[in-house]
Amino acid sequence: MSRWSDEMYMHGLNKLKLFQLGYYLELDDVEDFESNDEYLKAAITLFNEIIGDTKYFLHKPSPEIFEDKSARYSEKLKELEKKKENGEDGEDPFRSTEFYEEHELSEEEKTIVLLLLSKRGVGISPSEISLDGESLIHALKLTHGTPPEEGRKLLSEDSILLENKIIKSGKSKRSHRRPPGRRDRERGYSEIERSKYYLTGDAANAILGTGEMEIKEERRGSSNSRKDRKMKEDLMESIDPEVSFSDVVLPQELKDSILSLLAQESSKEKFLDEWNMKSVVGEREGINLLFSGPPGTGKTMMAKAIGNRLDKEVHKVSLSDMVNVWYGETEKNVGRMFELVEEKEGVILLDEAEGLLNMRSGAVSSTDATENRMVNLILQELEEHSGIIIMTSNLAKSIDPALERRMDLKVKFPVPDAKEREKIWEYHIPNELPLAEDVNIETLARKYDFPGGKIRNAVVNAARRSLMCEEEVVTQEDLETACEKELEGEKAMDYYVGEKKSDDSRRYA
Repeated sequence: MSRWSDEMYMHGLNKLKLFQLGYYLELDDVEDFESNDEYLKAAITLFNEIIGDTKYFLHKPSPEIFEDKSARYSEKLKELEKKKENGEDGEDPFRSTEFYEEHELSEEEKTIVLLLLSKRGVGISPSEISLDGESLIHALKLTHGTPPEEGRKLLSEDSILLENKIIKSGKSKRSHRRPPGRRDRERGYSEIERSKYYLTGDAANAILGTGEMEIKEERRGSSNSRKDRKMKEDLMESIDPEVSFSDVVLPQELKDSILSLLAQESSKEKFLDEWNMKSVVGEREGINLLFSGPPGTGKTMMAKAIGNRLDKEVHKVSLSDMVNVWYGETEKNVGRMFELVEEKEGVILLDEAEGLLNMRSGAVSSTDATENRMVNLILQELEEHSGIIIMTSNLAKSIDPALERRMDLKVKFPVPDAKEREKIWEYHIPNELPLAEDVNIETLARKYDFPGGKIRNAVVNAARRSLMCEEEVVTQEDLETACEKELEGEKAMDYYVGEKKSDDSRRYA
C-alpha cells in the first residue's frame, strides 16, 4: 500500500456518525444557533450544496448562473456566521470558534475546513473523504471570489492549513496514472489542482468538540478493522463469471448498447483524459447500469458476461441483506458495500433493487427514515465511485428520478420469443445429457412461453425425473412434464412425478 493510501486508511473515521445524527439542518430553519453541533449541522448542509454546485460549474461553466450562485452563497456564509456569533452569547463557547481563533484562520481557510469536514462527515471509504485541489479552488472562487492563484497559495505546502496539520494532501488516482497533459498545461493546472486534500482526524475532533460526534481513528491490523473486513465479506457473494456475451440471449441492439458503454471502461484513460470526456460526464469514473425485467430473463447472466468481458470478478450483494434492525448498522452496511466497490475493482451486482427504484417516502416511521437514509446515501455514492455497479430488478415501473439520473444505461430484458427460447433450451441442455430421439426442442420453445430461468429449471427437473424413473435418456415426456409443473408454479422439489409406463406415482426427489 502506498504511503498516501495508508495515511488515508489510518485516518478513516466513524464515517457515518454525522449522517446518523441527522446533520441536515437548513439555515433558514434556525433563528440563532444554540450549540456548536447546531452550527456545524447547518454548515455541513450548506457546504454540501456548495460542493454539488462546484462540481456542476467545473464541467458546465455558465457565467450568469455562476454569478447568481456566488452572490447567494456569499450572503449565506454571512448569515451562517452572524447566527453563530449571536448564539455564542450563551454560556458555552463554540469549539469551532476556538479552533478558528487558535490557528488564526481567514474566511477562505475556514471555508476550506468546512468543505472538507462536510465531505468527511458523509464519506464512505477512505478515498471518498477528500476533495481535489481543483474543486477546492473553484469552491473558493464560487463562495469568496478568490482568484485561482490565491486559492493555490492556501493549499500549498507552506500554508497555515498544511503546516499546522489541519489538512493533509496526497496524489489522486489520476495524478498517479499520468503526467500533466496538454489540457492541464493550457488550463494552468499545477500539482495542487491534481492533488487530493482531506481534513485530519485531530482537526475534525477539535472542531466537533463533542464525544457524541467524535471521529474515531482506525488502524490497519486492529480487531475492529478485521471485524469490519469480515462484515464486508459477509455482504458479498462471489459468482462465477464464465459466461460470454454470445451465451446471453438478448436482442442484438440491447447487447450493442451495453458493449458501447463497456468501451468506456476498456479505454478509460483515452475516453476521460485524451478525449476530455470528463468535462461531459463529470467526476464519476464508474459505470451504473439498471437491468429490469421478469425473473429468469437473463439479468444476472448478463452481469456475469460483463465481468467475463472485462476480465473482472463479479460480486453479488443483496440490498435486503444490508437492512439491519440496529440503529446505524444499515448505513454502515451501505458504507461497507461501496468500500467493496473500490477494493475489489470488479463488478458489483446489486440484487433485489426494488427498494431503491421506488420514490422515497415521507418517512412517517423509523423504518421509513432508515430506508430513506440508506437510499440517500446510495444515491450520493453512485455519483462518486470508480467501479461498475449493476442493479437488477423484476419490477421497475416507478423509478425514483434521482436514481434514474444516475444510471448510465437502463436495459429492459424482454421475455424471449420462440426463436430465442430455442437458443436458450440448447444452451441449458449439456452435450453430455442423453436425449431420446423424440425430443423436439423447437416444439418445446413454441409451446412454452418461458424465460431462461424457467427453461433451466425444466431441464434440471426433467433430468431428475428420468433418474428417478431409472431411464437411460431424457425423453420429450420428461421435459414436457417438467414444463407443466413450472406452469403450475410449484416448487421443483415438491411435486409428484406423473404416471410413466406404470400405474405408480412416485414422489419427485
